[in-house]
Amino acid sequence: EGLTAQEIADLFSKKGLADRERFLKLLKDPQFIGGLIGEEWKTISEGYLFPDTYDFSLDVTEEEIIAKMAKRFLEVFESEVDGATSSRRKRELLIIASIVEKEAKKSDERPIIAGIFYNRLRRGYPLQSCATVQYALGKHKERLYYKDLEVVSPYNTYLYSGLPPGPIANPGLDSIRAAVSPAKVDYLYFVAKPDGSHIFSTTYQQHLIAQRKVEKENRN
Repeated sequence: EGLTAQEIADLFSKKGLADRERFLKLLKDPQFIGGLIGEEWKTISEGYLFPDTYDFSLDVTEEEIIAKMAKRFLEVFESEVDGATSSRRKRELLIIASIVEKEAKKSDERPIIAGIFYNRLRRGYPLQSCATVQYALGKHKERLYYKDLEVVSPYNTYLYSGLPPGPIANPGLDSIRAAVSPAKVDYLYFVAKPDGSHIFSTTYQQHLIAQRKVEKENRN
């Protein structure tokens, strides 16, 4: 869960099952993707390679790999989403699920983090997700600096309000469920602790206190 399309392409390439560049090119082919899982998904190249256990023969093609993973995504996603859900809403759910996947390390916190993102969206606050900044940078950094938060990209949710234009990873079932059924919470902020769990806060003042607590824990 949580790998990007490029990381999945790298994985199959290292196993000798796919040509990395051809794999990524197919993901950006709207005709291929549209014909595979529907027109509503043809303009995104991230998010629908569902993380699961798969069996592939050694002579498998890139098309077959993508088809199997994408069809599994559609099967899982459609089972979690109301049949009357619009294409636009489905896309929003997948984007939120992908951000939750990258932000949450513990399954029981995923609905809470999803609830926080919905709260921020309703209030018109920027999501301020470090995970989207990492995606905008095109590489993972152990620590983000203030200059990183200034990267000019529609995926930088510190600079731009609302959702980014597409998913930032391929989410698993728990994150999809969290996006569809978020926890009803009053929290607006969260900060990660060294063990991967989070401290949740309702006010900015509480959030600053939580940040200082985590910084102290990191020093120790």
